[in-house]
Amino acid sequence: MLVKGAASQSGNLLQFQNSWATVLGGVTSAGKFYSGAAPVLTGNYEASLAGIYGFVDGGSRTGATTIVSNYGAYTIASDVTSNAYSFRSSPSTAAASFALTSLTHYYATDIGIGAGSAVTNQHGFRVTDLTSAGVNYGFHGILSAGSSKWNLWMGGTAQNFLEGSLGIGIAVPTSKLHVSGGGITVTGTLPVFPNVVSGILRGGTTAINFYAAGTGGSDTTTSLEGFRSGIITQTASYNTSNVTGFKVFNMTLGSGSTVTTQNGLWVAALSGATNQYGARLEVASSAANWNVYASGTAQNYFAGFVGLGTAGSVPTSPLHMVTVVTSQAASNYAALFDYDTTQTADNSQIVTLGPTLRLKGSGNITSTVKGGAVVYAAGFNSNTATVTNFSGFSLDMRNLSTGTVTNMQSLWVIDSLNSGGGTITNLYGVRVNDLTVGTNNYGVASAVTSGAAKWNIYASGSAKNYFAGTVGIGQTSPTASLHIQAGTTAASTAPIKLTSGSLMSSAEAGAIEFLTDAYYGTITTGVARKTFAFLESPSFTTPTLGVASATSVSSGAYILSSVNAQTGTTYTNVAGDNGKTITCSNAGAITFTVTDSGMASDYTMTIYQLGAGQVSFVAGGTAVLRNVNSQTKIAGQWGVVVIKRVGSGTDFIISGSTGA
Repeated sequence: MLVKGAASQSGNLLQFQNSWATVLGGVTSAGKFYSGAAPVLTGNYEASLAGIYGFVDGGSRTGATTIVSNYGAYTIASDVTSNAYSFRSSPSTAAASFALTSLTHYYATDIGIGAGSAVTNQHGFRVTDLTSAGVNYGFHGILSAGSSKWNLWMGGTAQNFLEGSLGIGIAVPTSKLHVSGGGITVTGTLPVFPNVVSGILRGGTTAINFYAAGTGGSDTTTSLEGFRSGIITQTASYNTSNVTGFKVFNMTLGSGSTVTTQNGLWVAALSGATNQYGARLEVASSAANWNVYASGTAQNYFAGFVGLGTAGSVPTSPLHMVTVVTSQAASNYAALFDYDTTQTADNSQIVTLGPTLRLKGSGNITSTVKGGAVVYAAGFNSNTATVTNFSGFSLDMRNLSTGTVTNMQSLWVIDSLNSGGGTITNLYGVRVNDLTVGTNNYGVASAVTSGAAKWNIYASGSAKNYFAGTVGIGQTSPTASLHIQAGTTAASTAPIKLTSGSLMSSAEAGAIEFLTDAYYGTITTGVARKTFAFLESPSFTTPTLGVASATSVSSGAYILSSVNAQTGTTYTNVAGDNGKTITCSNAGAITFTVTDSGMASDYTMTIYQLGAGQVSFVAGGTAVLRNVNSQTKIAGQWGVVVIKRVGSGTDFIISGSTGA
């Protein structure tokens, strides 16, 4: 190398050349170092070089595939035991009143690309692998915390890449991002997915995308939380359809892979605390508020007991409901099953609540109270006030539609199935055990009032009915096996009423039958059917019979065995018909006029309809016709009625086979 003075070289004080006279560098007259060809230090360039750059590397670099502008390859002597710096910047400002906008100790600008050339990678700062020291730092910033101070400031919007693990607050991170001594806060305008964890999880049979294993300090005495979501909407007029604190999407299976179980949320076994909650929800009761809202149609499974009600109640059965009623609200339900379905096609069966009990094993179940019960309801009243109705089971069935419900049953018992080859000794549709503690004890109580198409008990099955105790009809304290209340003057209140029907082909001892105008009773001896004989008057006084004639026996007002046969279509009774039987036989309709004119007190006549023409009764004179059902006709052919005058008044009572 040739070192020569260069005072004549346009401001170059010193110049370095090789043996071929190639300029390698030098020192300008302003005391500035440069490398490469000597710059022409004239005009603005000289002023710029002298005022801005302390060292200039100019010229062209050739001769190898790798070039270095500044290369420090010195040997550190043995007496250097504190610090060795290959590059150190420690400027200071002049003692004058001025302001410097920016002081940069190391500054890299974009490369200038010559025509036709290309650069694959451009590094503003690059550190190759460091391994020889006890501790190796690619970059080491030791600025202390303070206002407007940063160890690392990345103001550019380009991406940032860290291949190794990053520790924040910890020198030896154990994961790609390891934060110690603080949390992570994300603010500002964020993209749709501001935090995305993707890639392939490796390292063991169990892989975890997000793992929170923080240790609560001794000053953490209120709440220690592994994950918290507290979303705030922007102050602006807009609507967000859904805000979700935590959302799980369905996984995507790679080709060839299988997953046995997919859990949207999985809480492992918890222990150590006074109370362990797998999930705790504290949404207050209000319209459109739900603690759990499962709109999916998949099944739900609870292995442990479920308690619904007060928090202090420990469930003692698979479903334990506790409700504390503190008001007289119209609807206070311990449980409300509201199965709202919209039928667009026929469905043979819809069930709101369908519990199923499966008894298994080989042990005996012998309780006479509970036994094996599909539904067991136990009500406990501790209210010291008056409870009007306390029900173990209450149903409120309502039809709110214009459609037709063919059969509405508050309680419907269907036939049981015995398909296992076992034996069912007694099968009961409804069974009530002995009741003793009430003032009045009713096995079944029905309060359906009288009316058309209304029945308290309607047993349409043809099976037998059995009553071991006495039965009272209209009697609350029956004193016989069957004790019937007295009749009244009102229609349809007779104690016993038989409908005319065919006699049994074989008489049965004790049977009572009614056919047309005759009542029959069958005696035990010979199982013989006998006919009941009736009187015209409820009071019988033995008469003194007079002289017999061909048609009657008379004594005073008593006339026996006299028949007045009529074949026309009209007839009016006469005084001589008192006590007679009048037969009406004609194919056409017959009008029978009942008159009180000249008739005796308690005037009585019996009328038979022998023909097809229906007999109709009309009042004559001042007579008034009376009938319990307001009927004034004989019901039909072979019908019989009795017409009796009440004393000497105008009322004539029609009884017997009357019809409309």
